[in-house]
Amino acid sequence: MWKVLKIGAFGLGLCFLASASLDLVKVNPNLCRDDQVCPSIGTRLDVRWSDVETAIDAIRERGEAKATPAAASVPAGGRTLSVMVYNIKGLPNSLRGDAHPDAFAIIGHTLAARRRAGTAPDIVLIQEAFTHRSREIAALSGYKHMIRGPLRPGADTAWIARPLLYLWKAAWDRSVRLEGSGLMILTDLDIEAVRPVPFGHKACAGSDCFANKGLLYARVRLPNSDTWIDVVDTHLNSNASSGAGIRSILFAHERQVEKIGGVLAEAGRDGDALILGGDFNSNPETVRYAYLRDRLAIADANTDCLVRQACAIPKDVNLQSFWRDNELRQFYRQGAGVTLQPVRATLDFTRPVDGKPLSDHQAVEITYMVRPAGKPL
Repeated sequence: MWKVLKIGAFGLGLCFLASASLDLVKVNPNLCRDDQVCPSIGTRLDVRWSDVETAIDAIRERGEAKATPAAASVPAGGRTLSVMVYNIKGLPNSLRGDAHPDAFAIIGHTLAARRRAGTAPDIVLIQEAFTHRSREIAALSGYKHMIRGPLRPGADTAWIARPLLYLWKAAWDRSVRLEGSGLMILTDLDIEAVRPVPFGHKACAGSDCFANKGLLYARVRLPNSDTWIDVVDTHLNSNASSGAGIRSILFAHERQVEKIGGVLAEAGRDGDALILGGDFNSNPETVRYAYLRDRLAIADANTDCLVRQACAIPKDVNLQSFWRDNELRQFYRQGAGVTLQPVRATLDFTRPVDGKPLSDHQAVEITYMVRPAGKPL
């Protein structure tokens, strides 16, 4: 039996590598950063870290880098909404490197403690929740709702037929998916209109094609109100770690952005405000980011908070990590009758526990002022 399984696994690997051979070329480690121009996009950037550093220095010289206030004044008819984005690196233990072995329990209990204290984010957008242990964060945190997706296709296929199904898909159309998207949304807010949307088997590159990456859409309602917010969680193709060449990565990235754009356009028909968060595997100094920003025509909350000095940020937050080095971001779009404005921002889960990190990312948490359109703060 084990011999048959080994032969099947080996055959699956050969089929996938053969079908993806055009992707598995020499990786460009720079991936179009800084002053390089991506071969398929060719757009240069208008904001760089050196510009941001100048703005930060000016803020500090004026003595304005103060700790986040305990609360912001809320205008009549307005309220706040806090959103956290966190890639938890929910991979099998053999792939988690030096990450803390009890990281998921620590994350879950930390969120639970914050919920008891009334300081927890209203919405948590999680990426890479691939394993059962990583998904236990939902139960430990105590949030009322947990939604997942897109899940692994073919999960309802009899286990004895799955190897044949995977071999067929790997050999012919590379649509084999050994894992789901790893996306998960946690919240206590009322939810309706949940919609998981896979990117599709042609919108991927390298080893990322084994996961059913996509986006997870939900419509949530602010407590004690008739205000609805569209929320989207996503995770775009990885870069060097995917083992694919730069052209394949960029091609996948563009197709994924197009898919997100279609969902955002459809969501915009109801006139709700929208928040898009996730791991975009690009930062503001890449042309992939510029393509995403221009194609989606959506505001970057990280940039507004720092470059436009719109948010209160704790003094101990590493601003370079918040804006440049952390590929987790939040974007937002105004609604027909509702205005969103980021007012507070911070990084969470930044410190190692027992000398070990909880993930290879830090969580980005942003608080938005939500108010009727046309009313100033």
